[in-house]
Amino acid sequence: RFDAMEADDAIRSVISSFDRPFLDYLPSTWGADALFYFHDGRFGLFGLNFFYIIISSAILVFLCIFLSKNFYYSGWSSTNHNISGIRAGSKRKVYSGPISNLKILGGINYIFIKDFKMLFRDVKQLLNIFLPIVIFGVLFFISPLDGISDSTVGFFIDTNTLLFLFLPLFITGVIATSIAGNSIGGEELNFWLMKALPVLPKKLIKIKIAFSLIISSTVGALVVIALYLLYRPGLIYLLFGFILMVFFCWGEASIGTAVSAFFPDFKPPHSKKSNMTFLGGLLIFIFFIIYLAVFSGIAVGTMFLGSFLQWPEIITLLLILALEIIVNIIIYNILINISAFRLKKMEWNY
Repeated sequence: RFDAMEADDAIRSVISSFDRPFLDYLPSTWGADALFYFHDGRFGLFGLNFFYIIISSAILVFLCIFLSKNFYYSGWSSTNHNISGIRAGSKRKVYSGPISNLKILGGINYIFIKDFKMLFRDVKQLLNIFLPIVIFGVLFFISPLDGISDSTVGFFIDTNTLLFLFLPLFITGVIATSIAGNSIGGEELNFWLMKALPVLPKKLIKIKIAFSLIISSTVGALVVIALYLLYRPGLIYLLFGFILMVFFCWGEASIGTAVSAFFPDFKPPHSKKSNMTFLGGLLIFIFFIIYLAVFSGIAVGTMFLGSFLQWPEIITLLLILALEIIVNIIIYNILINISAFRLKKMEWNY
């Protein structure tokens, strides 16, 4: 049971959890404001918020129409509806835009494009991307952070900046590991076609790592921008946080792809089971925790050392990036070589 003081603290804590800048742009906020202004007799503001609701609803309706059309008739989905539509005479579009002519991926950019299309056809993969963001948003929304907003951790960086730097690592790391962990087993029963390609296994591993890195870094950039708008740590930390996030995704993508090469589980299309064995899933979780601890330990340890020796802030940040990239280069080169060897020796079985 609460006494009067505890009840007041609980109420203030709940109210403070709703004090977030991004809530002003949610449709639920527009609806609540519209009802409030209508009850208060301020019909101009009521009409403005009601207009926001109508416009956002119209955009969502047209977006659903666009997605449903492309999913079922333009080759975004491999469901029976799509197949029946093709048999009925609908034509499948063949993409031949500028991206198909890119040479930056060493002549096998078609593998990257294929993985990109398959990602948006696989509901499991999409859930693995968006679920960590949703969970983070819910936990962040209900967790009051006012008690640590002005505190420090014993060195030159305050707690808000620390949260800004390390929260995106956990979110994007989960996404990178999930995508990379399905990179080999995700080929499913078409793995033998990938094996038959006139491409070196090492180059295939590099493309799989690059694909996971690009997707997770793109999502991570949105997370970094959202947290920057909330914490406002400064432009230097915005750039530093983005680079740090990309380095972490690079390392996790390398680890996830290597584990996927050693413990794939080739399933038929539309199977609800994982594309990795149980042992592979356990190892990828353990390696994720270890790499997160090492990566964060390097950053925090260097910050503490820089504060103790009174180094300039920019020197400390550059030293952190230098150490992280050295560790990532070592991990990357070791893992792509052993993964390529494993991929070369692997036989297709199902």
